[in-house]
Amino acid sequence: MKKIAIYSLLCFVLFSSSCKKDKPGTTPEEQGDYFTCYVNGEYWEAYSDNLNPQANPAIYVQYNPANGLTNLQIHRDDQGQNQDIKIFVDSLLSIGVHEMLVLGHDQTGYYDYNTAACQKYYHDSLNPGLFNLTYWNQQEHRMKGTFSMTLRNPDCPDSLLYITNGKFSFHYY
Repeated sequence: MKKIAIYSLLCFVLFSSSCKKDKPGTTPEEQGDYFTCYVNGEYWEAYSDNLNPQANPAIYVQYNPANGLTNLQIHRDDQGQNQDIKIFVDSLLSIGVHEMLVLGHDQTGYYDYNTAACQKYYHDSLNPGLFNLTYWNQQEHRMKGTFSMTLRNPDCPDSLLYITNGKFSFHYY
């Protein structure tokens, strides 16, 4: 009888302490706000080493629930790498693929503060880019998804800038 009790206790301990799988949304990347992509094949991540991240956040989002107008301003300020990516989406009212909004012929999509030449790359009205909203929780004010775009600068020898494999997760207000 004692052996059965010990055996039962061992089985209980072994099965209750087995490896537990992470629940979806529990990895740091899935929990926090992030914005990553590749700019002409080089990894790019939103980051701000600013001493006051509330005053100058790495990811700034404006969302208007009445018409779905969404304005994203993403900043990277990391050891001299000072760059911005700007995305506008109109009528972002549902999950799915949305075309980025181009507000003018000189709307900046990428800005590199570190270079004198070719600082600005612009959204192209013929190929504005895609914003794929894959997760949207309106109660928590959280969006997740992917994006890609090709930007242009007619004044530069390498006039196209490719932003690919973009991933994001953020809270909006």
